[in-house]
Amino acid sequence: MRVVETRKIDSLGRITLLPDLRRELGIETNDELNICVSDGKIILKKLQDFCVICKNTDDLKSVDGKSICADCTEKIKEI
Repeated sequence: MRVVETRKIDSLGRITLLPDLRRELGIETNDELNICVSDGKIILKKLQDFCVICKNTDDLKSVDGKSICADCTEKIKEI
């Protein structure tokens, strides 16, 4: 694990992620992050869209607010 920088928590419990780190991880304004705790560590994970059918994260289309991948779209067309 690498230490990028030490940051202080403000009076509201917030920390700021450095712009270089956000760029490296592909985190943009208004992105949502999962906050996980494991073995006394806080882990931030960027939420990633996935297909509601097969959980694939590639080539997604939105249908009524739900993501469906191209493979599942083709399977649905065949039905």
